[in-house]
Amino acid sequence: MTHYTDFIGNLGIENTPPAGIETVKWWIKNANITHCDTILDLACSTGFSSINISNLTSAKSIGIDISNTSISAALEIAKKNKVEELVNYQVGDACQLPFDNNSFSRIIVGSVFGFIENRDIALNECNRVLDVDGLLCVSSFYFLGNPPEQLLKKVNKCIGYTPDANRDYSFWNSFFGKHFSFELEDKILLPVLNDQDLENEVNLKLNTSLLATNSNDFDTLLNIRRTLNELRNYQGVVRWICKKKKANS
Repeated sequence: MTHYTDFIGNLGIENTPPAGIETVKWWIKNANITHCDTILDLACSTGFSSINISNLTSAKSIGIDISNTSISAALEIAKKNKVEELVNYQVGDACQLPFDNNSFSRIIVGSVFGFIENRDIALNECNRVLDVDGLLCVSSFYFLGNPPEQLLKKVNKCIGYTPDANRDYSFWNSFFGKHFSFELEDKILLPVLNDQDLENEVNLKLNTSLLATNSNDFDTLLNIRRTLNELRNYQGVVRWICKKKKANS
């Protein structure tokens, strides 16, 4: 199938960070995001996080993603939500951010670092473009146990990516700790949904899509959501507010 991010972009539907709008509100509250902040939405997909942050706080946001279709959808969704004057989106690589040093007061990231091959380079880039007093806002999946190999193969078939079950809490803590100190932490478990709730969720997403959809889209998206929902049995979510370390730390 088309890569997952392109599939979502082609449909023009929201692609949320782990725990969705509750994570966005958690970031706003605990990173004290206000209209004075300049936000980088890293690997923004269709712009859910930055659109909602700008809508709730009037902060200015820039989103970057490697998927052309996702960026196109983000721009349209921003217009639909009437925040196009506050947000901007552009195609770009997280490992080569086209921004000056110290450009942003806040950077928001969902589970993107699990998908980036050169994640250390991308983290270095975040460190570079974040202001000296800036905050990195994270919401990341981590593994609590080892899922069956067959399930991991199903995930790969659905989204073109095989999660690494070795990436547990300690893995991500060590990873982000290279450049950042942890100001606040919140661990949560996402509910495993029943079939009817999954169907309702998919129907809602497609009914609010910017583009016309068909039964094949419903079946494809439902299969993806069922598979990722099954994976929740083996995952937790950790949310962090991280402070940039001083140069001599």
